[in-house]
Amino acid sequence: MTKKNVLLKKFSLESLRSQFLEIIDLLNARGVNYYLVGGALLGIVRSGDLLPWDRDTDLFVKYEDLNEFLHVVDELKNSGWRCNVETFSENCAFANSSDPRVIKISDSWLSAFRGPTRMDVDIIYPMDSYMCWNAARRYSRIDKIFFEGNEIIDWYGRELKVPKFYKDFLTEVYGDWSVTIKKWSCKGDLTVYAAEKSVRGPAFVDQQKKNVK
Repeated sequence: MTKKNVLLKKFSLESLRSQFLEIIDLLNARGVNYYLVGGALLGIVRSGDLLPWDRDTDLFVKYEDLNEFLHVVDELKNSGWRCNVETFSENCAFANSSDPRVIKISDSWLSAFRGPTRMDVDIIYPMDSYMCWNAARRYSRIDKIFFEGNEIIDWYGRELKVPKFYKDFLTEVYGDWSVTIKKWSCKGDLTVYAAEKSVRGPAFVDQQKKNVK
């Protein structure tokens, strides 16, 4: 089981993997619907493991499944994880400012601060034919078809719930995901369609020109 209170704020891939598996085991045991996304999905599909330079893992949870997920959050808190629910900073086309935007799960550093082992759980909302979310002060949307049910991939003896047509999903988000870009920011996700009102500059930031290795 992952150590949940650390003295040194030092990232460890082993700790991240352990946290991820512990949370996935609990979600699967409780029958909660979720979707593995982001760099965690990309790494597992492309190379069979989490990306060693990605400092967190990412899940999507539909707004309609949020209450069930929050019961699991209570269990995670009781087991020592630090869990913070953040709301939107403004009203938008698919959510109000009071609605949950993301749940950040981490260990604790010096018992008081957010530690280095982290999972972000973005809440996704329906809007017309899309599912939508907010990250890095950007609004993203993608076809609902990816979340009409799910697929299962096996990893470390676990069944991970992923979007339907998950390889197409990765293409929609990243473009050519066979190319490794280590310093990726979700500001460059191809799903971005707008930014929060306070953002100055472009909503979409091109990531393809970053260091490729």
